[in-house]
Amino acid sequence: SNTFLMQRELNETYPSGGVGSFLLQLMAISFMQQRRHEEKVMGTAPNDNLGGLLLDFFDLYGRKFNYSTTGISVRDGGSYFRKADRGWLNPSRPQLLAVENPQSPEFDVGKNA
Repeated sequence: SNTFLMQRELNETYPSGGVGSFLLQLMAISFMQQRRHEEKVMGTAPNDNLGGLLLDFFDLYGRKFNYSTTGISVRDGGSYFRKADRGWLNPSRPQLLAVENPQSPEFDVGKNA
């Protein structure tokens, strides 16, 4: 996925507001956490097909994820939260990512992406 971002010039966090490696890692961890949770709830077997997982990752963050309202946390097994509840919603740029730093939960790692 780093190559995918680089081809679209979205891998540099400054000045373009792209996704850096730490943010990308947190997004991947969150994706896998949510995936595990869905598999447990639905009672389905884990998907170990890496190509399928990569396509699902792109589908989630490229089409399905609601950036305007939703933030990401990987702490305590992972969860989503409302950006407005933490004051992380920028009304002039609601599409920005909001990803909690696991070491400093008050810091938004994705605030410029």
